[in-house]
Amino acid sequence: MAKGKKLILIIAIGLIFLIIFFTWFFGWGTKREGDPENKLVLTPTPTVAKIEITKEEEPEIELAINSDRSGAALIITEISDKFDQLEYELIYLAESDDLEIERGVAGGPLKIGSSRKIREDLLFGTESCTTGTCRRKIDKNVSGGTLVVNLITPENQVWTIEKSFEISKAASGGYETVWKE
Repeated sequence: MAKGKKLILIIAIGLIFLIIFFTWFFGWGTKREGDPENKLVLTPTPTVAKIEITKEEEPEIELAINSDRSGAALIITEISDKFDQLEYELIYLAESDDLEIERGVAGGPLKIGSSRKIREDLLFGTESCTTGTCRRKIDKNVSGGTLVVNLITPENQVWTIEKSFEISKAASGGYETVWKE
């Protein structure tokens, strides 16, 4: 009879484990969608405090295109002392398989030094450096785009400027930026 009791005990323990497993597997006993404790709470995204500046306080922005149109130098000067950081995003149009595509390059936040000037060299394409060698793939026929510059105060207030541009052949033989109004 001891064998029969052992068998019943093993079956009972097995059933308990099966009940626990199925309870876990099917999520029985968990909160349902209608339960108030299981609701998703969305927190609002903090808004960026904007700042206004006068026309005289606006920085000078230059986009000097490389002679082979492989990139440009972004040069921002006369930055107001209200700002201590800068971010930028350049979206440009290039050609790929005879189709016009949008590409981009971004940077920042960059610390603005005492010279009140920022210069960033931008590549129209991609660059990969591994095992001591670098490979570049330059985008073809870059024709223009949009530049967005954000100047940021120590209090995280932001002044934004967005400028559209085209790239045209310069009289000197290279390329130049033509800002659109």
